[in-house]
Amino acid sequence: MEETRTRTKARGRILHGHDGRRRFKAFALGRVADWVVTYRGADGNLYGYDMAILEDSIQKFRVSDQSPVAHGTTGVEVTISELHSTFRSLERDNALPELAETFALYVKDYRDVLISLEGAPIDPAGAIATTQRYPLK
Repeated sequence: MEETRTRTKARGRILHGHDGRRRFKAFALGRVADWVVTYRGADGNLYGYDMAILEDSIQKFRVSDQSPVAHGTTGVEVTISELHSTFRSLERDNALPELAETFALYVKDYRDVLISLEGAPIDPAGAIATTQRYPLK
């Protein structure tokens, strides 16, 4: 039986999108989706690869070979292009508050995670009115 992981190996963070199906939601926005993935290998060095999918041939996708990355941090960057429409809701000033509401607790719990839109990081503080700790038995 195949193991289903719900947390990262290194830090135990809860995974978002670990099953791979959500990547196809990118095509609700545009015709082309490109991912740039950077990760730390078992040897401690950074490696990366690219993946591209076209909406016209969703069953076929291009994945580059992994290669060493000279500098940077681990993470995934997604670029969606050839948009189907002008999405005012995705303009930075409109989208940042909504992204903050969606990911506020995740970003608050995992301070080393950065989610940004056009270079502007989401700020969970604006989406969380108050927090309180309760001891549980």
